[in-house]
Amino acid sequence: MRTAGEEKLKDVLFGLTVESDNQSILDMVFNKAHEARYFSMATLPAQGDVPGSRFLDFMRSESDGLLYFGVGTGKPCNEDIEAHPIVTLNGSFVGDDTGESEHRQLISFRVTGRVRRCDNPEAEREYWARNPGSRKMWEKSLDSFVIYCLWQGEGELYQVYKNDRIYRLRFGFGGVEPRPFHYYINETFCTGCGTCVDACTAGIITIEHGTARIPFQHCYECGVCRTACPHGAIEMSDRSVWQGE
Repeated sequence: MRTAGEEKLKDVLFGLTVESDNQSILDMVFNKAHEARYFSMATLPAQGDVPGSRFLDFMRSESDGLLYFGVGTGKPCNEDIEAHPIVTLNGSFVGDDTGESEHRQLISFRVTGRVRRCDNPEAEREYWARNPGSRKMWEKSLDSFVIYCLWQGEGELYQVYKNDRIYRLRFGFGGVEPRPFHYYINETFCTGCGTCVDACTAGIITIEHGTARIPFQHCYECGVCRTACPHGAIEMSDRSVWQGE
């Protein structure tokens, strides 16, 4: 059941809350990305040590619900992807005026995951139907253009709303669990002393039944609580666990 605070935020993050299931959060992000189309995508470098960033057109396929994008085979972006088939997609949407957004109505998202060359003929047909201009550009040599599928990974939808509070929700797809939040309470060592409550930059940590609790959907993930804890009860999660097989 939603708390009074959650009820006030019913329109933040397009109405999604901590009660929303994984598929609902994924659908919202992928559908909004499909509608808005153009976003920045980061790649690991095939050569050197400088990561790349490209502005590309993304599409969600009706056939499998996954995101697709295309790039010329001779471009540096494609060299990066072929060498390291993992990317991060970042973007923002304009949300409705919720009454909880004093100065920021942007709702942002991040998706990090593995890509592979499209092996779905229906998705390829959808891509070209949606991008007739690109097809015309590459019609002399369609084999010099490759369509990729973002098939496995995890992501986050977040908004900065009233008084600089954060609301964030995470999801996974392709057999990957959502990325764990960076800090968590080890109840074995927590004494409920309240030091972390006083130190918390977001002002969200509480003591419940003698143990500290972090409402992760509002957490800045700044780590100040971990530094302040005198008992070493706040630990860091393994950021690599999302990667799967």
